[in-house]
Amino acid sequence: LSVLNRCCKGTSEAALYARHIIFSWSNPIYYVDPAWYLTNLRPFLTWKSDTVNSIAAWKGFLWSNNPTSSLVEDIKLPILSTTAHYSELESSGPQFCALALRAKFFSMAKLPSSTWHKFFNSFPQKGYEDLAHVLQSTQRQTINPAEGEKGDSTFWQKKIKPFILHYWPKRPKILTPKVRHEFVELVLESNKAFPDAFKTLKNYLAPLEHAGVFIYQLKDSDLCSRFPCEACAFANMLIKNI
Repeated sequence: LSVLNRCCKGTSEAALYARHIIFSWSNPIYYVDPAWYLTNLRPFLTWKSDTVNSIAAWKGFLWSNNPTSSLVEDIKLPILSTTAHYSELESSGPQFCALALRAKFFSMAKLPSSTWHKFFNSFPQKGYEDLAHVLQSTQRQTINPAEGEKGDSTFWQKKIKPFILHYWPKRPKILTPKVRHEFVELVLESNKAFPDAFKTLKNYLAPLEHAGVFIYQLKDSDLCSRFPCEACAFANMLIKNI
């Protein structure tokens, strides 16, 4: 630990890069000594120290592979305060969105609804585009354990749909073409929940400039044969007035 302690206390550029690497190993370090992690590393995630240090810490942390639920729980306050610095995460923004959604779905689900509302209403515009992308990619990667199909309808029903209904901000100005694009993808990835996903997200959809890509994607899937009415209405919403 002596080397790690020196890296945490150092002020040189080398120490900054060292901390970036240390944070990328957050899971094993926390597993070995949670108390040391919380005393020596967590402060860098709070944005109360030098901003450059916090940026390096967060970018390193977001490199780490699926932080454990207990670690996420122990850094919940730094997570909740990071939306104010979202732009400073730059290309690591989508990883923060994935962490935020994982925290909501699994690790920090017991937080009051008011806290989650405030948190998810405090992202900048780019953050909502990244959140929408993470939602659809997460749904796409889920697998129905009984049938081995991608796009588990149970995950849609229990996780993503409640999030959309209760925590996604209802401000029209955040519905950029990029967000609408991701929501179209989310509907298409919902598999058996396609009718319910379309109904839930209908008010967030609108004609898109390159709607033909999605029409072909719809055509190549089995959604048209399984849900012909909803598939027609979905396609019509994308190409109307184009």
